[in-house]
Amino acid sequence: MRCRFGEARLPQETIGKERFIDNMRRVFDSIDAAAIGRFRTILDILAQLPHGGSLVIASDAASEAKRLERQGTVISPTPLNKALIERATLIDGTILADVNGVCHAVGVILDGPASVESTPSRGSRYNSAVRYVAAASVPRMAFVISEDRTLDVVPLLRPSVDRSKIEQAVAGIASATRPTYYKFRAFLDDHRFYLNEEQCLTVNEALDRIEAEPIEMGKITIVTQRFKPHPSFNESYLKG
Repeated sequence: MRCRFGEARLPQETIGKERFIDNMRRVFDSIDAAAIGRFRTILDILAQLPHGGSLVIASDAASEAKRLERQGTVISPTPLNKALIERATLIDGTILADVNGVCHAVGVILDGPASVESTPSRGSRYNSAVRYVAAASVPRMAFVISEDRTLDVVPLLRPSVDRSKIEQAVAGIASATRPTYYKFRAFLDDHRFYLNEEQCLTVNEALDRIEAEPIEMGKITIVTQRFKPHPSFNESYLKG
């Protein structure tokens, strides 16, 4: 366990293969399997570095390299490889590459407005990547290896879940009574993020009805926080 800025953390392993592939495809919807494989190798190279480093993948990398040329070093487009990554991460700043794994600039100082995802418990490398990715109107992703060996993929989207499981749980609680609603309530409480506005309304109406049912004297009842749609939710988080 390591403690940094008063926050205890366990050592992290690199992101699992299936989730990595899912994350890449959902951020870059046109990326092919070969490019995903290259970036998986790149992530492993970054994770093995004896020092920190960061890499940003941007669908607009070529134009961004030109825009940020005064706060980085623009290079001739060069496919990322182990030697380039090891040398470039010795320079302060970020490696900037496109979705095909071609590097356009190194030592880039990222910009971007403050983000709610930023946190003072993390270093400037992480927070700069968060701000830069969040500010984009086009798909971007960052790999950040902090000096304490913490690995972050930004954004790391929530896992996608089966649409049918959410729909079944919503339908289940809508017709449930107090003795039968607990398993549906528990599942939905764990999956609040994945409910749309209509489903939240259905669940809340069911909870109002169930919690208003009479109970025996001395029995304990659970009052569930009502549901509301998460602002970051969209259909890409559902599969099937």
